Amino acid sequence: MESFHIFKPCGDHLVAHLYEHLVMQTMHRQLFEAGLFQAIDYQAYGIVYSDAGVMGIDATLYTMQAERFVAQLRQPVAEYDDAMIDCALRQIIAEKGYPLTYHDRLALHEALHQLDTEPWYDAQDIDVLHCLGETTPRGIIAQREEWEADVMEYTIDISIDLEPGDPQSVVFIELAHAIQANTAALLQRTYGYYNHGYDREYTSGRYTQRQYLLVTGREDHSAQVYNLYELMIRMIRAQGGWQRLLERLQTVDYREQSAPSIVSMIDDLRMVVGARGWRRIATVETLDDLLDRLTITVVAQ
Repeated sequence: MESFHIFKPCGDHLVAHLYEHLVMQTMHRQLFEAGLFQAIDYQAYGIVYSDAGVMGIDATLYTMQAERFVAQLRQPVAEYDDAMIDCALRQIIAEKGYPLTYHDRLALHEALHQLDTEPWYDAQDIDVLHCLGETTPRGIIAQREEWEADVMEYTIDISIDLEPGDPQSVVFIELAHAIQANTAALLQRTYGYYNHGYDREYTSGRYTQRQYLLVTGREDHSAQVYNLYELMIRMIRAQGGWQRLLERLQTVDYREQSAPSIVSMIDDLRMVVGARGWRRIATVETLDDLLDRLTITVVAQ
């Protein structure tokens, strides 16, 4: 397992936000095309600190397959064309809730290229990285905060019936999160969806992992979204992803950052599953049973 935190100073925070979406979009696509999956082989998050003039990526590589890409991931680049730019802008519009536009395509491409040529700084290797401070947009991207964007919200529930205190629930949470994280990333880079977060609930013997997605427009694509979640389950199996998840869970070490959150287990499930418990519970039989019995519900509003 390997973790790293990289940073890049940035000027115009609107351009930087677009660039960060493009970088993460590229990273997830490249790893997905290599048969690797979020929450199974790796985890990576991007953020722009607009008040400080710096962007960052936090990444953890769980498997040997993901570690083969470590050099590439420490200096990620953004691959983009006009369609990819427009897709990333739709993500940000859904995220922020107000329109963003640009008129000078060449100026935008030049600004993105300039950011792409700047190096990333690894927190493990530097002494002090001074941030630029709050940066004012240069007008390349215009924001209209006084207008409200037309945004549809999708609620995606992955649920299963389990008895209270059943330790299989911890495996269910892990596999449900993997399904949701990877399907959301596919929807993001393909259709411009924005992953707005997760929630969990347990009521009357039913565990639910809930996800919220936002997308511009008011046309209901619930059937398409549902089909992609079902497809993702099969794609992860076809690439050996479920087996790699089990291998990681069977070797849980609470001395490492990558271990499942004990706080979440206590808050959401009212239990603590230790390393020995994971070795007993995280089996092929458990995973196959959970995948056979879980249900997916998609609601648009």
